[in-house]
Amino acid sequence: MSDNAGSNFFFILLIILIGALGAVVYFFSGEVKTGTYVVKQEFFTGRIEAITEEGWFLNLGYTQEYQVSDIIWFSESEEEGDVSDESIPVRFNDGAQGWISGSVRFVLPRDKEKLKKLRQQFGTFEKIKKELVMQVVNEAIYLTASLMSSKESYTNKRNLFSDWAQDQAANGVFRTKADEVTVKDNLSGDIITKTEIQIMKNDQGQILRKSSALKEYGIQLKNFVVQNIKYPENILNQLDEQQQALMDVQKAKAMAQKAEQEAITAEKEGLAKIAIAKAEQEVLKIKAVVEANKKKEVAELDAQMKLEVAKLDREAAGEYKQATLLRAEADSRKAEMLIKADGALKTKLSTYEKVMKYWADAYTKQRPTPDIVLGQNGDNSSNSAQTMMSILSLKALKDLKVDMDLENIKSSKPKKVKQKKIKQKKADTKIVDPKNEKSVKGK
Repeated sequence: MSDNAGSNFFFILLIILIGALGAVVYFFSGEVKTGTYVVKQEFFTGRIEAITEEGWFLNLGYTQEYQVSDIIWFSESEEEGDVSDESIPVRFNDGAQGWISGSVRFVLPRDKEKLKKLRQQFGTFEKIKKELVMQVVNEAIYLTASLMSSKESYTNKRNLFSDWAQDQAANGVFRTKADEVTVKDNLSGDIITKTEIQIMKNDQGQILRKSSALKEYGIQLKNFVVQNIKYPENILNQLDEQQQALMDVQKAKAMAQKAEQEAITAEKEGLAKIAIAKAEQEVLKIKAVVEANKKKEVAELDAQMKLEVAKLDREAAGEYKQATLLRAEADSRKAEMLIKADGALKTKLSTYEKVMKYWADAYTKQRPTPDIVLGQNGDNSSNSAQTMMSILSLKALKDLKVDMDLENIKSSKPKKVKQKKIKQKKADTKIVDPKNEKSVKGK
């Protein structure tokens, strides 16, 4: 009985000790969750330690949990941030008022010393968010609005607003100065003098700034967005009117520029057409010159060819002339040699034959009884005719230089034919009248 009681006592005691140990471990331990940092301060020593690694740690003091990053809303919308209007009121350099709505994400540093400094200066995460980050953002937005007019924030400098606000919040606000400047009014075109806030720069052109609290604690800003700029109703109407007037001016300028451009375009098109026409005429001129040169070259080639042909014809004519002369000379030489060889017997005989034929034909056509009889009496008329024929034959042979002696034909030179001189005796001429056949005597 006593042994069982002792065993139960020790078992209960063990359970109590384990439970107490677990309670001590639970009470004196902590956890670094994802997306958080933990800064603890020990009970007895007061030493502050920052823990950035996820997991469990021994906690023998007070701890403060910080989110690694968070979003700050400064918006009038109830769906963004708190239910109340948190937009940041600003005043532009033309005196107009406005309210800026937007958001920005800030990221705490991982550096343990800077986390410990944030713990010492602000304590909780909400104080860091509202008393540090939000104050810096408000100051940057307010000073950014003072660098431009309401009209500029409404028109051409709207995109610069976010960039300048984030730059000033993260790196320090700009040092500025007020200057009187002379500018041209976009609406009226008049030269006006107004006060502008100028950003100060050093000799190297770098912007002069005030120290940045966020940069001192290593807090980074990301995704700085200006969603809306709200203007009072009267300012908004004025801005709308100015914008409309500016648009009308720009439209008028655009129309004027369009008209001017159209005039320039028309002029350039005219010049282009003139240039095209000139180019076409130049092309035609070039073609004409090329065609003329081509014709000239063809004519020159044709003339050259004709000249060459003429030269060849002249040479051929010369050769033909030379050949003709040579042939004529050869024929003449041949004829001369033939004549020297036989005295041109064949030709002479042919001529003689023709002469005799003519006489024979003429004789046959003459009446046997002539109208005129030469001689002493009619009995010798036949012999007188034959005598005349013989005389004429001899004359023909003499003229032809023909020697009828066959033995003399072989000689190279024909012999002269000796002609007998016929003495014509004076006789009475008897004229016979065919009707009464009476003769008439006379000398």
